[in-house]
Amino acid sequence: MRVCVLCRRKTVVMPVGGGIVANTYGLAAGLLFRGIRLVQCPTSFLNAHDAAASSQKQAINHTGYKNIVGLYHVPTMALIDTSFYETLGVTELKAGLGELTKNAALFG
Repeated sequence: MRVCVLCRRKTVVMPVGGGIVANTYGLAAGLLFRGIRLVQCPTSFLNAHDAAASSQKQAINHTGYKNIVGLYHVPTMALIDTSFYETLGVTELKAGLGELTKNAALFG
């Protein structure tokens, strides 16, 4: 397990990508040394809203079950670059609007 040799307690994990990338690296950040710093850099509209409002849970799917392996690990911050949205299709933008609507209803 080479990753443990490369990491230290003060290491910062900074995944750049969509939801799968964010959750996988978020889970790893929460497990290493019982939690190292996590800075989310979402590239999808949906994940940007998730990272900004409700990304306490870091979980992955396993053996056909959704979010079955996970933990609570709050990111230190989220860095959101909206220029990534220009590369998204209509389906991805609609999914992001759905997440925005959900977060607005839950968090005001």
